Amino acid sequence: MEKNIFKKISAVVPTELDFDRAIRFEYQIPNCTLIPDRVCHDDISDIRQKYAVKVMSAGTTLSNKLNDVLHEFPCVRHLDPVYASLLHQRYNMYHYDRAVRQVSVTQTLVNVMSFNYVDLLRKDDDCDSRDKCRSLGVTALARMLTFAKSCIPALNLLDQVREFMASVEDDAAATSLVNKYSDVLPPEKYPFPDIVWEDETADFVDPETLLLVEELDRRYELWLKGGSHI
Repeated sequence: MEKNIFKKISAVVPTELDFDRAIRFEYQIPNCTLIPDRVCHDDISDIRQKYAVKVMSAGTTLSNKLNDVLHEFPCVRHLDPVYASLLHQRYNMYHYDRAVRQVSVTQTLVNVMSFNYVDLLRKDDDCDSRDKCRSLGVTALARMLTFAKSCIPALNLLDQVREFMASVEDDAAATSLVNKYSDVLPPEKYPFPDIVWEDETADFVDPETLLLVEELDRRYELWLKGGSHI
């Protein structure tokens, strides 16, 4: 039986580009009708629903990418003692564990944000115009993308761990490496931010990420209206 669980991990670690694509995808499908300059109540309901679908779909995609990582990467307590020692001596198991927890927290935040913004888009009485719906929808997408990108350093560390641990040929090689790496590498060798909690960031949205989503939305609106300069 294979003791090195890392050999079973597929290449599931998402990159920043993967997260960007999850948002861009929502602006590549012609799932909206032409929005007139003057809207009635039915039009507002339709606009609310269109943005709610985008937010829900993007949130699900981002969450699934993070969930794949959580499903593939083992908890430290599930590792064979030899491989746990090797991981600790090479990378520090506490950093590994914190990276996994960062991914878990990020997935939870994305799920919560997606649910809350969809609820606002569908029920908030203040969301009574096209511009307000658009602003809320764009902010939701940008904020989810901001949080997804916040765990990129943790994901990079996990991918480094996966690549190294999967390269260990067998148990004998693992034991040999444990003896080789007698000192734990200092923490500063593998820095990444502390775990980000929602109450620590309030309504923070990365400005560049917000500009990206606003531009995607603008181009999509022009496409819907038959604009040629997009």
